[in-house]
Amino acid sequence: MMETTVEIGLFAAWLKVRLNSADTADRPEDEALVPVFACAADYQAALRFAVAEVRAIGDQFLDVHGDVQQLDPAGWSSYVADVWPEFQHELPTREEVLQGLVAGRVYFGPFIAYTAEAQPGTAADGSAAR
Repeated sequence: MMETTVEIGLFAAWLKVRLNSADTADRPEDEALVPVFACAADYQAALRFAVAEVRAIGDQFLDVHGDVQQLDPAGWSSYVADVWPEFQHELPTREEVLQGLVAGRVYFGPFIAYTAEAQPGTAADGSAAR
């Protein structure tokens, strides 16, 4: 009997989320962009896992912002040093990412919170078609 193995990769995506109202009670920011790093067999599974983790922490998934990238897990330390040098101590280590491949882990980067504003052309901004 032939065994089928599925290669697990590391994928990065920016997600737009609505923050849990309990987290925003004392500040005006109610949405955020967050980089998410998910270990999965393909980018679709990575997005499913990432969205599930967003919901697990009580936030609401709104959209994927930009393209999903596949990263080289062995090059994680270099990636963090190049892209997120100020967050090297908050993001997982290369060893943690490599172990996460086996466990199907999801890691969050820094949340960039902002206040959602009315979309142009809606009644909320006064420019709705009459």
